[in-house]
Amino acid sequence: MELKILIKIIKKNLKLIIFCAILAGGMAVFVNHFKVKDYKVVSSINIIQLGKDQTDDYKYDNYYSQRAIEVFSDSFEKWFNDPTLIRRVIKESQLSRSIEKPSKFIKARKLAPNYLEISFDTLSPKEGQKIQENIAKIFKNKLQAQKKDKEIWFDLIFSDPYIEKNEISSVVLFLLTLIITAFATVFVVLIIHYLKET
Repeated sequence: MELKILIKIIKKNLKLIIFCAILAGGMAVFVNHFKVKDYKVVSSINIIQLGKDQTDDYKYDNYYSQRAIEVFSDSFEKWFNDPTLIRRVIKESQLSRSIEKPSKFIKARKLAPNYLEISFDTLSPKEGQKIQENIAKIFKNKLQAQKKDKEIWFDLIFSDPYIEKNEISSVVLFLLTLIITAFATVFVVLIIHYLKET
C-alpha cells in the first residue's frame, strides 16, 4: 500500500483513532485507580558462622569454613520452596486471604555465598512486616532445632524489610495505553479498508 493512500486513510479516520485511544487510556487509569493495591516487600538475610573448628584445615585461608557456609546457604535457599514451612509462616501471620501456591509465595535469591535476598507481595505494609517477622522467627527456630551439639553452626541476620507499592504511574499508564490503542486502531482501520477494496 502506498504511503499517500495510507496517510489518506489515517486522516479520514483520525477522529475515530483519537477517540478510541483516549477512551482506552482513560479506562485503563480508571480501572487501575480502583483495583486492590498491593505492596512488594524485599529484605536480605546474612548467614554468619558461629564457633570455630579445631582442625588444621581451617588454618588455610578459611577455605573449609567458607565452603561450609556455601553448602549451608544452598540448603537454606531451598527452605523457601518448602510448602510446609511457608504454610506455617502464612498461618502465623494470620493472612486474610488464601495462598494457592505456598512454595511460590516467597522468592529467594542467593546473591553471595552468605547473603540472600527474599521478596514477596502483600496487601499492606503492616501485613508485610508481620510476614517478615514470622519468616525470621520460624526459620531461626528450624535452624536452632537442627543445631544440636555441633560446634560449628550458623545464625541468620535479617535486615529490616523495604516495602514499596506495586503500581504504575497514571500518566505512564495513560500514555502507554494511548499509543498501543492508537496503533491497534490504525491496524484495524487498514484491515477494514483492505477488505472493502477486495
